[in-house]
Amino acid sequence: ILLRGAFGLADIEPEAVLDPAIRPLVDRLSVRVDETRIGTFAPADVSIETRDGRRLHRRVEVLPGSAAAP
Repeated sequence: ILLRGAFGLADIEPEAVLDPAIRPLVDRLSVRVDETRIGTFAPADVSIETRDGRRLHRRVEVLPGSAAAP
């Protein structure tokens, strides 16, 4: 989404995942696992710190594509 503006099945194909344009974004990512949530996918929190110092946050209560949110 950050690079192409949308996310679809094509974005998990090997050509998309290995696209050299993705590398600079991947290098700036950090993932922290909440050890108390092992075995669950939601709720999940995503935070983004922008270049100008803003922090954007979103919490997903139900995993998109799951039975609860087909």
